[in-house]
Amino acid sequence: MGKSTGESGARILAFVPRGAPQVRLAGRHDDGAESQSPAASLDVDLQAQIDRLHAVKTELELAYWDHPGEGETGARERDQIRFWVRQVAGRAAALEGILMEKRAARVRVHLYGAWRMAEIEAACRALAAGIPEGLPFEGVLARVAAILHAGDTLGLAAAGGVPVGRAMRM
Repeated sequence: MGKSTGESGARILAFVPRGAPQVRLAGRHDDGAESQSPAASLDVDLQAQIDRLHAVKTELELAYWDHPGEGETGARERDQIRFWVRQVAGRAAALEGILMEKRAARVRVHLYGAWRMAEIEAACRALAAGIPEGLPFEGVLARVAAILHAGDTLGLAAAGGVPVGRAMRM
C-alpha cells in the first residue's frame, strides 16, 4: 500500500496491486509432489441444508417486520437484519447452484482429515439448530454469523463433491 495526500492534505492509503495471486496445488503442477488421497468421505444432503437456510431466512424476515425499529438503535438493527436476510439468501442460492450443477440432492465430500469431517458435521448442526427464540439482538447476531459460516463451509465442500444416488431431471 502506498501513502499519498489528497487535495485537502489528508493522508490517503492507496492499494497498489502486485500482480496476479499465485496458487499452486500439490500434485497438479509439481511432478514430484505426491497427491494426498482422501482419508474418508461424508455424504451431505444439500436439499436439507438449503431448506434450513430458507427457514432461517424466513425467521429473519419475520424478525425484521416484527422489530420495533424505534429510534436510531432500532433503525440500525433493522438495517442489520435486512443485511442478514440477503446474506442467508445468498448462501441458499449458492447451495442451490451446486445442487443444480451436480444434479443430485446429495453429494459425497471427500475428506483429507478428521478435522474436515468435524467441520462439516458442525456446519450441519449449526444449520439444524437455527435461531432459538428469545435471544437478545447480539445473540441473534452471533447465531447468524455461525449460520453464514456453516453455509460457506458446506458450499466450499459440496462444490468439490460427487453426486450420490440417481441424478435429478432438470
